[in-house]
Order: sequence, then C-alpha cells, then structure tokens
Amino acid sequence: MNEHVSVLAEPKNQPSSWFRVILALVVVAEAVAVFFGLRDLMEPGTVAAGAIPIVTAIVVAGAFYIMWDHMCRTIPAFRSPGRRVAGIALGSILMLVTIAASSWFIAAAIGGNAATRVHEDAFVTQVQTELEKAQANTKAEKAIYTKVLEIEAAWRGETKREARFGTQSGKQGDGPVTMLYANAADSLVKLAKVLDAKNSESETVQKKTLDLIKDMKQARTQQEFVQKATDASSLLARLDGITGVQEAQNFGVVAIDTKLGDLKVQVDALTDELRRTAKGVEEKRKKVEAPFYAPTTGAVAIIEYPSASPGAWIVGVAIDVVPFLVLLLLVLCHAEAREHRTNVVALQAAE
Repeated sequence: MNEHVSVLAEPKNQPSSWFRVILALVVVAEAVAVFFGLRDLMEPGTVAAGAIPIVTAIVVAGAFYIMWDHMCRTIPAFRSPGRRVAGIALGSILMLVTIAASSWFIAAAIGGNAATRVHEDAFVTQVQTELEKAQANTKAEKAIYTKVLEIEAAWRGETKREARFGTQSGKQGDGPVTMLYANAADSLVKLAKVLDAKNSESETVQKKTLDLIKDMKQARTQQEFVQKATDASSLLARLDGITGVQEAQNFGVVAIDTKLGDLKVQVDALTDELRRTAKGVEEKRKKVEAPFYAPTTGAVAIIEYPSASPGAWIVGVAIDVVPFLVLLLLVLCHAEAREHRTNVVALQAAE
C-alpha cells in the first residue's frame, strides 16, 4: 500500500504527448501568420523581404513553444492559489497579445490587397473631386471669353459708325476717335486669344488628368500607381494656376489726344462690364488642391480600412482563437494536477 501511495504522490507536471502535438500545430500556425504578415510589411523584391520574415517567424515560433510549454509544466504545479491565479492571468494576457498581433498579420495577408485598393481608390476620388473643380473654373472663365467677344463686336461696330458717320467726333473718316475704338477692338481680340489659349491649355491638362485617373484605376502594382498619382498631383497644381481672370480685370484702353498734349483718357465705361464679369468669376472660382498620395502596405491599409475586407479580420481572429485553446489546456492541466493531489491526500488520509 505504501508503494502504491508513493507512486500516486509523484507530481504530475509533465504535459502529455497530445498536448505537445497541439502546441506544435499552434506554433506552426503562428509562424505562418508571422511570416506572411511581416513579408507584407517589407518592400517587395528586396533581400530583407525574404530573410527577415523567415528568421522572425522561426524565432517567434520557438519562443512561443518554449514559453507555453514551460507555463503548462510549471503553473499547474503551483500549490499557492495566488501563484496559480497570477499564472492564469499571465497566460490570458499573452493569449490576447498573441491574438491581436497574429490576427493583424493574417488579416493583412488575406485582405491587404483589397485594403490597399481602397486606399488607392480614396486618392482617385480626391483627384476626381479636384478635377471637377478645375472643369467648373474653366466653364466659368468661358463666360469672360464670351463677354470679351461681345464687347469687341460692339466696339468694332462703333468704329465703323464713327468712321462712316462721325457719331462721336462729328467728323467722318479715320480720326482719333475712330482709331481709339479700333485700337480697343484690336486689344480685345488679343485678350480673347489669351483667354482662349488658357482655356485650351486647361482643357488639355484636364484630359491628361482624366487619362491618369483611368490609368490609376487599372494600375497593377503599387509602384505604377505611385507614378501615376504623382503625375496627377502635378497636373492638378498646374490647373490651379491656369486662369485669365487677372488679364481680364487688368484690361483697359488708354488714348492720348494729341490736341490736348499728354492727356491720358481711359475709357473705363467700356470695360466696366468686362471687369465685373471677371470679378464675379474670380469670386466663384474654386481653388484646385493637389493631393499628395502616401504609399501604404496591406498591413497598414487593413487597419485604416477594416471594412475593405471584414472577412480577413474574421478569419484572422478565428484562427488566432487557437491560442485560447492553449490557455484552456493550461487550465485543464492545472485541474488535473489539482485533482491528482486531492486523490493522493485522500488515499493518505484513508491509510
């Protein structure tokens, strides 16, 4: 009887073989998650992208196995309730940390590309919004161009009437007043050409930007998208500076009457309407911003845009619930060891 009791009294602190098999499977799963998660954080095509994830996955997996194996052998053997509770609490904390980190890696590996695409689409939307502002500005400035042509036509008519009837000076022919109106009409023609050139330039740049938007939507790699995004930002900055408002506001006609010496006469009455039109366009003009695209990785994008791939997070968390099973094994080992000690005490008491 005494020999039987002494055998039962031996501390049962060594986990069974089935526990080690399960722990090994968990370690392999963690190693895979760490490898793919870190690889996504690295710059593709570099030596670091291949070496660091492998080395880190092996180190983390080894540390994970040693840590949990030691805890499952040690904590159940504690006789003090306080130490047992502290051990279970430590296991719970490690479990939560492992789930959080590993589920992030898994979610990045599964849904990182989708999240990155959402990040890129958000930038494309910004570019489209700014392009619409530029298109609205160009459309508004065409009103200035139209007004210039209207005033030019009116002045050209005044020139003909003055030359034919002398409506202002009372003298027919190409007198000073006739020349004044003719010069004013010619100046407006030049202004119209400037405005038309700016509108044409703006429309050309807008078309290039629209082509870049299409290219960005079809980009297959991050590098290709970054290049297109940089070009799009440059074009938007250029669009913001293409305007003929100042030329229209500064337009005026100055005439020198030789009979009165150096008297300068500015025909503001004939240009006020043009200036008012230009001022109205300037007040309504919207500033075209040039957004900057910040490249990202799948691991970062999946955090910024979790709704891009909710399934990735579900799978990641589901897989990482496995460490909870390890914690459960820890509790079971503890309960088994406690039951063993209780049985030994009972047998000793019976003896």
